[in-house]
Amino acid sequence: MPAGSRWRLSAWVKGQDLVRGDVSWKVGCVRFAVSTDGTQYVSCPELFGTFDWKQVSVELKMPESARALEVQAGPNGCTGTMWIDDVTLERLGE
Repeated sequence: MPAGSRWRLSAWVKGQDLVRGDVSWKVGCVRFAVSTDGTQYVSCPELFGTFDWKQVSVELKMPESARALEVQAGPNGCTGTMWIDDVTLERLGE
């Protein structure tokens, strides 16, 4: 993934009784984790509660200093059940 390139991560998600964990960032997520000197998270809006299938997305411009990139999706320390389907990574351009 070249520096400066732009990407969109999207997924269909459904949640049942997703309750925030013991710290505020422990919620359902679909996100990029970019490793530079530390880790930067670029995430869709927080996912919690009960909701039917919906599509979520997040966009990222690859930083010059990126050494690694992960795509992460799941309950991320919250309780409840989260379903994830049709995860897509799409290049948007430079």
